[in-house]
Amino acid sequence: MGNFFENRDKINALLEAYYQTREGRRLKYGCYCCAAGMMIMLGVILYFMDELSLRALLWLRGFCGVLACIFIILTMVMVYRAHKNYWDKRNKGED
Repeated sequence: MGNFFENRDKINALLEAYYQTREGRRLKYGCYCCAAGMMIMLGVILYFMDELSLRALLWLRGFCGVLACIFIILTMVMVYRAHKNYWDKRNKGED
């Protein structure tokens, strides 16, 4: 079982290099921006709950949902690209 943890740490260290590429950083910051936008909109909804009309409330909730979907898609793309690059390099024998 100790071998599993040693290998996991080694793989995570190798994957970290793929997350730190230019594209990986852009995707990561895009994820951060989407999450920040969601939190801001949810804060506006919570703070101005009584003053918002139903139409404005539904629009804000809709945009929060769209940003949540974009966040999940960006996260999946980031993880996929890092793992794909890792496995491509590993299968070529460069690792």
